Amino acid sequence: MRDRKTPPMAIDIVEYWDKQPLIKLKDGCWNPMSDVGEPSCQACGCWNPEWDIGEFTDSYEENRPIINERWERSGLEKAHIVPHSLGGANSPSNFLMLCRSCHFDFDFEIVTTSRKKMLKIYTWLKERPEKKGEIVEQITDKVCREGKISKEEIIRAMHMKSIVDTIFDENQKVQLEIKEEERAKKYNYKAKNLEEITRIFLDECVAIAKIARQDQKRLDLDLFEWADHIRS
Repeated sequence: MRDRKTPPMAIDIVEYWDKQPLIKLKDGCWNPMSDVGEPSCQACGCWNPEWDIGEFTDSYEENRPIINERWERSGLEKAHIVPHSLGGANSPSNFLMLCRSCHFDFDFEIVTTSRKKMLKIYTWLKERPEKKGEIVEQITDKVCREGKISKEEIIRAMHMKSIVDTIFDENQKVQLEIKEEERAKKYNYKAKNLEEITRIFLDECVAIAKIARQDQKRLDLDLFEWADHIRS
């Protein structure tokens, strides 16, 4: 079972929970990887149910391909704690598994030549979820103002994203394809930092929301109905 709490921070491994090491901190314990079969960013905790393919058995050999496939789907990246260019080893003990934006910001904000300075890293990891949330909130507010669209419409579009192909008619799909081409020209390289990644995601949601405005019946659907639609 994945630990969803914001990771508190410290240094010595003092006990094990669910066969995974807990690192003792001043304000509690931090589990750096609560379930290797369910990958999530060790900084912000981002996770997607689409990564959790397959069902585990009691056989390690049978489970290994499923675990590997889950990690491949996640797109999580190995971030060096001590940079390789500064003598850091290419070994698991010197890695954090981070999402693209956390990896980019970690490399930009944290530089250490020694694992003795781990408290600095643990502090960054502890604060990352809240800071990331604040940044995303600020960008969302700005996108809503610029796009003259409400947060409620943005949230609805987020729920609609995965089922657009099944709910949009052909004309609406064409409109969305045009918007996608416009975004491709605007972001003509692979974004890495949090602001760019968030903006690309929100730009798509704005496009979906504005197209959905043309169909009031769809726009009036309750979010819980959308959730039921997605599950079915």
